[in-house]
Amino acid sequence: MNMHDISDFVRMPQPDTRLVLDAQRLTALRQERGLSRETVSEQSLEQRKCLSVASIARAESGKPVLYLTARFLAEFYAVPLQSLLPAAPDAGMPGCADSEPSTERLQFGASLEGVLLGGRGRMIEVAGPEATGKTRLLAQCLDDARERGFNVVSVRLDRHAEEAAHPVRAFMLRLLGLDGGAQGGPALENAILAGCHDLDIAEAHTRSLLSLLEGGESWPRPAVQRAQANALCVLIQRLSQREPLVLALDDLHRAEWALAMTLEMVVPATLLFPVVWLVTAELTPNMPPYGIGTRLDGVPRTVFHLTRPAPRRREEPARATVHAFAR
Repeated sequence: MNMHDISDFVRMPQPDTRLVLDAQRLTALRQERGLSRETVSEQSLEQRKCLSVASIARAESGKPVLYLTARFLAEFYAVPLQSLLPAAPDAGMPGCADSEPSTERLQFGASLEGVLLGGRGRMIEVAGPEATGKTRLLAQCLDDARERGFNVVSVRLDRHAEEAAHPVRAFMLRLLGLDGGAQGGPALENAILAGCHDLDIAEAHTRSLLSLLEGGESWPRPAVQRAQANALCVLIQRLSQREPLVLALDDLHRAEWALAMTLEMVVPATLLFPVVWLVTAELTPNMPPYGIGTRLDGVPRTVFHLTRPAPRRREEPARATVHAFAR
């Protein structure tokens, strides 16, 4: 994809990143100073910081607030912004067998915090041989993302799954909160139209998203594919303006050509927004590299290489130790 293909998205304004702050910590900071919310608002205006009573109340009730509001609150109370963020959970997420998060989960959590603070996205790859825990780590990371207020959209490219036959269509439907395995028809088309209208997506992009329902063309014409990719970029941008996103693709090594080419157009453009792409891929000596990567070398990314645990060495018989002791 050349720069002309994404120039429209490069010029788009950055969305307002939103953060959830530590409500108890904020309330305590205000009460320790004997201030009411109205007083905080008035004094902040004197310091050229716009903190309305409503935004202060929203932050103290644990609801997401604009990054600028969070920064003004930190400056008003003269504390680091990081100290106003909720502490990350120190135990395994529900459904996970580990009692402590792995190094990869801790690094993933740090990446999420960076996206929240900076408003820019990142690509995270989990690669390794078969049976090294890639899908399990993916599920744990998605739980962590939900805990931090991210909207999670996940598609698994399992060869036996119905959505694997048309993954781009399934991905579009998941983004709109629709059934990834739903059949076509007027009801589904109307649901897509309603979702696009709610997100204020232009008619031309809406038509391109609807064209994904046809889905019979495994090698779409370049112009059609470019229009569909541009429409997906707009859809992801609109969603990320409401809340930060984690877009997960499991078993990316099974990606067919159309999906791989679409991702190479969509991923770089959407990383201008608070969007995290989390993908897993199987790598073995006899398997060629998976489809995407050639055009994504310049995007911000983190790679986790998982390996099988080393086999345990057999312990020496106990009699050898006894024999040496006797000598």
